[in-house]
Amino acid sequence: MAVEVDFWSRLYSARADESARGNAPATMSVVMGVASVITGQIPHFTAVLLSVFTAISAVVWGLIGVRRAMKTRVGLARALSGTVLGVLVCVLSAIGVVYLVGAYS
Repeated sequence: MAVEVDFWSRLYSARADESARGNAPATMSVVMGVASVITGQIPHFTAVLLSVFTAISAVVWGLIGVRRAMKTRVGLARALSGTVLGVLVCVLSAIGVVYLVGAYS
C-alpha cells in the first residue's frame, strides 16, 4: 500500500514541477504577436517587413506553445492568443500590400 501512495505522490509532484516551469513558447508567442502589431503601425517599408517577420515568429512560437500546452496543461490561452495575433497581422499585411500594389498600378 505504501508503494502505491509513493508512486502517485511522485507522479503528482512531477506534474506539478512540469507545470510550474510554465510555457515559455506560449509567452514568446504573445510577445512576438504584440511586437508585430506595434511595428506594423510604423509607416515604413522596413517596419512592415519586421512586422511580418515577428508575426510569422509569433505563429511558430504559438504552435510550439500549443503543443506544449497539450502536454502540460499550461499556457494554452497565451499560445492561442499569440498565434491569432500573428495570423491576423500576416493577413492584414498581405491585404495592405495588395492594396498598395493596386494603388500604384
